[in-house]
Amino acid sequence: MTRSDVPPVDGNNAPTTGADAPARAEASEHAGVAASVAAGLADVTAGVAELVRAAVRDELDGILPHVLGAIKRDRAFDELSDRLSKAERQLQARRERPLAVAVHRLLNRLRHLDFDNTVQESLAAELIKILNEAGFNETGRAGEEYDPACHDALGGRVVDGKGTITEVHASGLSSFGDIIVRAQVRVAPQADAWPPVDAVVDRGSAIESGN
Repeated sequence: MTRSDVPPVDGNNAPTTGADAPARAEASEHAGVAASVAAGLADVTAGVAELVRAAVRDELDGILPHVLGAIKRDRAFDELSDRLSKAERQLQARRERPLAVAVHRLLNRLRHLDFDNTVQESLAAELIKILNEAGFNETGRAGEEYDPACHDALGGRVVDGKGTITEVHASGLSSFGDIIVRAQVRVAPQADAWPPVDAVVDRGSAIESGN
């Protein structure tokens, strides 16, 4: 073999011969195995993620009733607390009733005094504020339906027990739904207690005609 028959050798570009075929086949096989492993890992990862999500859902399904129960208990506690607070305010209001009645009486007297209207309204507003902060409210307004449990009729009349407040001489006083002082009012029959106008006209016509 002459020098010209020997292929040149380059460190960067090694000559390829038939002896390199097995190496290339092995490398291709390794690449295929790596790809298969990567695909398998992806499938495993997806499966694990789905298992985790399922476990979380199951855990939430188990916890949710307890959470809802705790929320309901908290609401029940809040309702009970509100009731106890209201009862406490009612007891306090009952202890303060004599003073509240005195302030209310002063308020009604103030409204019947004849002096500067601006000063009168300012004083009345202050007394009303004192009553309201203590849990007391005024009752009795013109135009509302007459109720003997809430109103003391000083004048007027009702028909079949029905009447309308036409004038308030002195307001009433209540506390948490309890009537402490009845409002002094004047009443008149309700409009629906009177006979229809047409019926009155018809009766008048009949009288005039002698029937």
